[in-house]
Amino acid sequence: MHDHQRGAPFTPGEWADVKAPTLVAVGGKSPAWMANATRALADALPDARYRTLPGQNHMVKPQAIAPVLTEFFLNDN
Repeated sequence: MHDHQRGAPFTPGEWADVKAPTLVAVGGKSPAWMANATRALADALPDARYRTLPGQNHMVKPQAIAPVLTEFFLNDN
């Protein structure tokens, strides 16, 4: 991830071998670049679920993420 945090784009093929179900989430108040990046990552992962957390920014509040994590871990993963 280090190179990608510096702005180097990734290719979807880099993530093709990730077989674990993955939750990719972004706060609804996060900057557009962050939302775009998380959407691209979710699209590249073979078994990803993408969620936008309304009213949240990058510093997601525990009460906002807890139900999303609970749903993710309890539903067919």
